Amino acid sequence: MEYALSVPEVLDHIFRLAVPSAQVAAAQVCQQWSEHSLRLIWRSLPSIYPPLRLLAPLIRRHNEWRFETDLFDADWKRFNRHTAYTRSICYDDRDSFLGHAGLPAWQVFAEVCLHRPPSDGLIWPNLDHLRWTSHETASLIHAVSFLTPSITSLQISCAGPRMADACAKLLRTLEPRQVFLSHLDLALPQYDQTLLISLPLTLSHQTQLVTVTLPSYSATRDVVAALGRLPHLKEYAIWDFLAYQMPLEAGATFEWPLGSFVSLEKLSFIAPLTDASEIMGKEHQSRLRSLEIACRTPAQHHQLQSLSTKLSASLPHLTSLSLFLYSETFVPNTPEGLRFHSLHPLLQCRALSILVVGHNIPLAYTQNDIRTMAEAWPAMKFLRLCADPVDTVRYSSGQPLGSVGVFARYFPHLLLLGIYINTFEIPLKSQKSTGFRALGVLDVGTSPDAGPTMHLSVSPYLEGILKPTTILKSDKTPAHISALRQSLMTTREYARRAASWASVASGIDLIRLCTMNLATETQPLTTQNDALSNEVERLKIA
Repeated sequence: MEYALSVPEVLDHIFRLAVPSAQVAAAQVCQQWSEHSLRLIWRSLPSIYPPLRLLAPLIRRHNEWRFETDLFDADWKRFNRHTAYTRSICYDDRDSFLGHAGLPAWQVFAEVCLHRPPSDGLIWPNLDHLRWTSHETASLIHAVSFLTPSITSLQISCAGPRMADACAKLLRTLEPRQVFLSHLDLALPQYDQTLLISLPLTLSHQTQLVTVTLPSYSATRDVVAALGRLPHLKEYAIWDFLAYQMPLEAGATFEWPLGSFVSLEKLSFIAPLTDASEIMGKEHQSRLRSLEIACRTPAQHHQLQSLSTKLSASLPHLTSLSLFLYSETFVPNTPEGLRFHSLHPLLQCRALSILVVGHNIPLAYTQNDIRTMAEAWPAMKFLRLCADPVDTVRYSSGQPLGSVGVFARYFPHLLLLGIYINTFEIPLKSQKSTGFRALGVLDVGTSPDAGPTMHLSVSPYLEGILKPTTILKSDKTPAHISALRQSLMTTREYARRAASWASVASGIDLIRLCTMNLATETQPLTTQNDALSNEVERLKIA
């Protein structure tokens, strides 16, 4: 006997439906959860509050928070069981603990460290990823308690005075604590000389780094030279937080002494593109396979156009191009919108992703544009066209993107098509009728005004599961979900097939359609937990 839902990808997708409080309650009261299920529930915590809830309540005494009762072996055993499963933690000091105003979680965690028996060992023995968002120096200092030798991924986001100095001190503790990272992401918008001095030394010790994301002001010769000496570095990104959502500091410039990047495959940077042409024409840059560029002004957009020919000539292995464009990039009151003529030299690209950010974006996609794209990129396999926020997009004259058949006509070999624009109705038919020969995933994003976004995966593995039907949008009403579920095979039959697939990832979103009725907004959390637990218990395969 085995659980059909022991497939990790399937379980992970189902558990993401429940809110964190429901997951915590289920983990404590549902005896049916398997050890594997518990690991998935606790693998990624949106905060450190859930495991802290497993201990005694907190009360305030003499302006300090203390546990209301003594902590016994049973309390620590329950606490240790779940913290041992935890692989990822996200902390934000702006959140309060259990609704107690002025009680940040790091203070509670300090109390835990004070009372924890030394014989229990590390609190997070298997922690792999830590994301720490801090606005005060005191909380960032306590992040050191989370740095265990098992951590391979570290993200730090700080905003406030003297935060960069505290971040530099935190980075200097990595080597003494035997923390060797594969992924490092630092988001510090304020310039700080102390951090720039400590970064090269930190990078020289972190020889296992594979991906690095740093603020734009850190792209100095010393820092980039240190990055160039990393033997396993695959991805280097120069962003500021979510750079496409943040204003660019005036006068920001980059230096590109790229040295000897022997293994770099992906480079991401935000404009200005001043001196960015130095990345082209270098023999050691021929390994680049993925390039992400953000443009904020019309001048930067034109500069990108002038670089396209050089990009094609000097990056022969480039297969993926992502553009982050802003509404300011387009000239106001013109119907031109986004055109692709300047990027035609990139004939070898197989993946194109375009995200346009701003308001009242004049997207001028017509059938001629789509045909031109198909002629420019004959090897295209993955295509995503996005606009954010989607509810502000307006169309120019011409046929809108609502017709999937237009893409099927010009891109018959697409494996993935993503359309995240103001699309209210997307006719979905069989693969044969739409003209796609090998489409594996069709993602359709609707406007927020049209209800929650519906993501639908269509895969050759799922032939026979979906009946020919038309899905307009998901209004998340029980009646609509019930009707939608009738177009699927039974959950038992689906699980039977899922267990036999060599790759189930292509059908994960259909699992969500099968289980949406287990987490409707009209049900209390206890009902959701019982229903989900019963569903897992029922789905057994001999």
